[in-house]
Amino acid sequence: MICNAQVKEENEEYVVFDLTAYEPMLNRAITAVHNKELQKAKSILDSCYAVNNLDTMVIALLHETLLMKINTQGEPNKNLTDIKNWETQYPFLKEDKRLQEIKVKDAVSLGMQSFDSKNINSAESLTKLIIKTIQESNAPTSLKKISNVDALIYNVGMQLFYDKQFKAAYHLFSSGTSFFSQDKNMNTMYKLSKERIQTKK
Repeated sequence: MICNAQVKEENEEYVVFDLTAYEPMLNRAITAVHNKELQKAKSILDSCYAVNNLDTMVIALLHETLLMKINTQGEPNKNLTDIKNWETQYPFLKEDKRLQEIKVKDAVSLGMQSFDSKNINSAESLTKLIIKTIQESNAPTSLKKISNVDALIYNVGMQLFYDKQFKAAYHLFSSGTSFFSQDKNMNTMYKLSKERIQTKK
């Protein structure tokens, strides 16, 4: 049995795939997910997605498979790398609230570690990742409520300010004030860093 995967403009050829091959492949993926054979499941689902990226069952299974993989490996650095790669491969993951929360939580954890070990460059990069994720999220409120998001933005911003990197500090405090408008300390440092930039001109 042949099925249209996508409909093109009139007078153009249709992109088709063979359901007799696709359905057994999808069933194997479902079985692999059920058995928590995550690498096998992802490999099969990759093939299904390449054939038909509109299949809602495939998309749902990919959500669950990737989430289980993240929860199983429990390695913040690898989690962030995997999520970045998956978001490139599967753009719909950028709207997956659960994965975005894991991304922010892991970035906060690693950012705090970097800050405590005085690796300010790493801490700043991770803070920027958190800010970007929140800004692009369709559910930013829940991400802003994750523990220590505000503390990391403030602490890294303060260190940059002390290091006289006023523009870098200003950008962090600017985002910090937009996320946490009631934070008096954040607002104060936003104004101070802005003044220092203007003074240097």
